[in-house]
Amino acid sequence: MHKLTDPLSAEIQQPVTVLHCNAINTSINGTEYLLESRVLQLDAATHRSEYRVLRGQVIIKDWAEGNVGQYFQT
Repeated sequence: MHKLTDPLSAEIQQPVTVLHCNAINTSINGTEYLLESRVLQLDAATHRSEYRVLRGQVIIKDWAEGNVGQYFQT
């Protein structure tokens, strides 16, 4: 676990702890990307899942479970 500050956690206005992180490298049309899925601990009782795509150290796209739900409604 470690503290972090990035675009999604910055909206929370406090450091957060990464409880779990899965990452996989992929190549699309010769461009390397890192796909991440992670669980953040916001406080003693609150967790949040976040997902992001990085190219090197640059975040290309990031989202939390709240703003991706619209794509999975039936």
